[in-house]
Amino acid sequence: MPMNNTAIRQYVQELIEKHNTCSPFQLAELCGIQLVYAPIKSLQGYYIKSSRIKIIVISTEADDAHLGYICAHELGHALLHDKINMHYLTTKSYFPAGRYEREADVFATELMLAGSMEAGCHYEDFSIYDFMRSNGIPEKVAEALSTYHTNL
Repeated sequence: MPMNNTAIRQYVQELIEKHNTCSPFQLAELCGIQLVYAPIKSLQGYYIKSSRIKIIVISTEADDAHLGYICAHELGHALLHDKINMHYLTTKSYFPAGRYEREADVFATELMLAGSMEAGCHYEDFSIYDFMRSNGIPEKVAEALSTYHTNL
């Protein structure tokens, strides 16, 4: 079932309160999701569930500034789309995965925003693009979500 942005925001807040952290790496561990780093050239990361084992794979080729966002995005897939094999869906089928990618982007952005606020960062004088750049969030995501967050 599709989740709207408000529902995703609420889910992220509940997750943070439950585990008392905004770190996508710590949340993955606390949610029983393994983090694996591998030399992947074609992707920055992906989520896979194999034999009930949840795994986030992050490329060792990815820029260090983007690791938090990559982990948060894949964590979004793991928690919001647990039953969907996104890697298969996007590489082996003709099913449009846009909705799932958007939901994972919203999840990751909400998590990164909460982490920044917790760290004492204030963005009153920044645009959404400034926030996204400073948190390693891809520009395409900033464009897609700019209407969602008008004031950070």
